[in-house]
Amino acid sequence: MLNPDSLRGDHYRSELPLGTFAEIQAQADADCPFCRLVVAAITLLRESGDQPEPSEAVEISWQLHPPGYSVNLAPSGTLIAFVQEEYPSGSESESSERGADGFWTTLAIQRVRPVSHDMGFWIPDWLENCQRCHGEQCEPNLDAFHNFARAGPGFKFRLIDVRAMAVVEFDIVEILAHALLRTTPAYAALSYVWGGVVGLRLLRDNVQDLRMPGSLHHHRSEIPRTVLDAIRLTKSMCVKYLWVDALCLVQDDPEDKARSIPRMIEVYAGATVTIVAASGPHANSGLPGVGDTPRIGKQIIEEVRPGLEMAVVNDVKDMLEASTYATRGWTFQEQLLANRTVIFTPDSSIYFRCLHSVWSEDTNDDSRPSVTTFEPDYLYMALGGSFPAALCYDALVLHYTDRSLTDQSDVLNAFAGMQKLLEKQLGTLFIQGIPPSAFDFFILFTGHWVVLKRRQGFPSWSWAGWVGKVRTDQREELQRADELVEWLDKRTWIRWYTVSEKGPGETEATEIWKLPSPVSGPKAAVSYTTRRPFDNRHCPDVKAHSVLPSTSSLIPPSVTTLRFWTLSVYFKIRQIIVAPNGPEVAERGDLVDKNGKLVGSVHLDDHFLAQQQAASSVGELAEPLEFIVLSEAKETQGGCALSDERGYLARTWDLYWVMLLTWNDGGVAERRGLGQVYQEAAAASFAPGPQWKEFALR
Repeated sequence: MLNPDSLRGDHYRSELPLGTFAEIQAQADADCPFCRLVVAAITLLRESGDQPEPSEAVEISWQLHPPGYSVNLAPSGTLIAFVQEEYPSGSESESSERGADGFWTTLAIQRVRPVSHDMGFWIPDWLENCQRCHGEQCEPNLDAFHNFARAGPGFKFRLIDVRAMAVVEFDIVEILAHALLRTTPAYAALSYVWGGVVGLRLLRDNVQDLRMPGSLHHHRSEIPRTVLDAIRLTKSMCVKYLWVDALCLVQDDPEDKARSIPRMIEVYAGATVTIVAASGPHANSGLPGVGDTPRIGKQIIEEVRPGLEMAVVNDVKDMLEASTYATRGWTFQEQLLANRTVIFTPDSSIYFRCLHSVWSEDTNDDSRPSVTTFEPDYLYMALGGSFPAALCYDALVLHYTDRSLTDQSDVLNAFAGMQKLLEKQLGTLFIQGIPPSAFDFFILFTGHWVVLKRRQGFPSWSWAGWVGKVRTDQREELQRADELVEWLDKRTWIRWYTVSEKGPGETEATEIWKLPSPVSGPKAAVSYTTRRPFDNRHCPDVKAHSVLPSTSSLIPPSVTTLRFWTLSVYFKIRQIIVAPNGPEVAERGDLVDKNGKLVGSVHLDDHFLAQQQAASSVGELAEPLEFIVLSEAKETQGGCALSDERGYLARTWDLYWVMLLTWNDGGVAERRGLGQVYQEAAAASFAPGPQWKEFALR
């Protein structure tokens, strides 16, 4: 049987081997309490089919801040810590000291508080401690109503009065009053997963009814359990109002939703606290421990020797990642935009997280705020100026597109709050989710270990037009804003336009990199300084003079259909390489020129060439495919066929980014893949050879 006291005495060792996972399991079954804790730490948040191999080595290490044992096969935030119900008044341990502010700067070793899951959720002083310790840092955004006032006279901000049990409306006069006084009413906001539950919703036909005092009592049986529990919790926190999307936005009024959805940043940033319901997969899961919702989880505590207990303590980040909540698109921005959150997790644990600290129900350090970071915390890094805004934008898109949406048409709506903040940081209004100030860069996206599937209703040149986790492949220029600006200035040439109706029979072309900046935004940190002509040194016979879009009656004007001129080239796909883990992970086509030389590769979208490859009896596809040349590159994208012979990063800009196209009957193209070729390969294009052409890309 393992003795934790002897292990702790060797805490300066970075890793201490315990044996294989099978050996630890056997000792746990043989009644070793510490081994049971180790096995629980490893397996608790894993799926049943994702257990470690029996032969995998198990190691633990002692850490001081926060104190406890970490296990190599467990999530990074999981600890095995010592139990003590409460600290005696004034007591200190060898691992604790008080700072100048009177609070503990480190935590005592015995930090776990037993929690009875048979009891309801008691409200600790989390909110009060945050307000007292953190000052304005975590306070609601006092400019929220000032921004609401800009929404126009038709905008209405609604809340649930949890005492009167009715929906209340703040009209423009009340909104202006709060805006002038720079105040917000104290309200909680609910972030939860609908999960297909159809409960009571605010509709055009029942708005007046639900504004009557007591109306929500009358409709109680129609309200999902999670919303009812949130009303109870809001009351117990002595907060008057609650915001819930289903009852504060008119669900069958597109105009009301269109005015409100872009203002989710104000809704969540203006809340006193946000209730995160991550405990279940749908709106009837409730908040464990609140009201009649039971707590089905169980705290894992073992008596490792007489009089000494230890417990498994989980990090809130790991608990959220294990929840259905973390898979949904709408909840991503809600979680990030909130300043303070009370979080209910799948194991019935409860946490409080603000911009500065994390408290949990099963630890006894409620009055000792400790600095923490959010995962992902890219939004805060961007707002704080510690990271380039373009890098933060790329990271937010990466994590957001890894989540799912019930209604695919919501792809930009569920990103609108974060986009609004990023627009201010980048100094430009976005077009279809992409900042036009760096347009050439952010159309260089590929599936991140996934084959992207086409999302209809959105342009193929935007990540919003695809289902699947996406990332920008050219990483080096993201690290510093000046490097990205230099790339935009020297390595791009396309003048991107949209064409819209100006009047009867008239159209107007707008160059998208000249779209207006937000009125209150800063000067764009990333932008084009000029548009250079195309350097056709590899194809000297190609005349690249035309850059302005033509007016074609065959192509209807559209703000989402791009018009532009660039170089067109043709290559054959010699073979399609499927990722070792299967065709859903990645598909790459290797490109050859008219001389049969390998010149590049393309990452394929939507299994575009699967049928053509199946119909081909030879190694390469029969017909050359058309690609457009987008910009220059010197680093190869992940899995590029040229990486072996050329290397990942070269000193010379010898590559082109290219996009694979397909065409409809109306002469409008769509993207079907993104790749790279040697610049010199343009001269060896299949017939009709390299051409300077105008394109319409949807």
